[in-house]
Amino acid sequence: MIKIGQLLGTWMAIVAVASIAKGTPQNDDDVDLQQEFPLGCIVRDYKFVAVREDSNGLKCRGKVETKACFGSCETGEAGTHKFPQREQTSNICAHDRSSEQTVMLTTCDEGVDPAIKRYKVLKAETCKCQPCNADTMFCQSMAGKRAAPPDQSYESGEEGEVLASRQRVVRFLAKLFSTIEEKYDDNLN
Repeated sequence: MIKIGQLLGTWMAIVAVASIAKGTPQNDDDVDLQQEFPLGCIVRDYKFVAVREDSNGLKCRGKVETKACFGSCETGEAGTHKFPQREQTSNICAHDRSSEQTVMLTTCDEGVDPAIKRYKVLKAETCKCQPCNADTMFCQSMAGKRAAPPDQSYESGEEGEVLASRQRVVRFLAKLFSTIEEKYDDNLN
């Protein structure tokens, strides 16, 4: 019997199971499903609202439009006789090449420190599947445990805001995979 981890190892399987989860047939006409669950690792438009606060508690906010990496990469796990009795390969869709983009936040409280009007964000130029390195990347397992880069806060400053938005995306994907797994298990019974 195929284990669910093996099933989720490739995007073809995810697209097939996602079709079941959505209650739609998998065929070439299912364009919405293909847009929602793209195969591979791609550059995609990403929009969010950035908020920065100065030392006096005054805020600036504004819409940020950038390019980000989106998709899934093959990840797997195999049993071994060596501790911890498994060998895991975790690949993530991440920037291959990127540039720094500066956005001006336009909606600001009166008297705000002008320095916080500038918001810097990475703009993906190309993306590729690469091994997840917890020292430099935000790695998340299906179980919801995360490995944070050392000496980096997820809740403070500009980097914290970017990482918080990444966390929301990761929580969405974890919930999606959980739903797919439940639907797959229901169809097996």
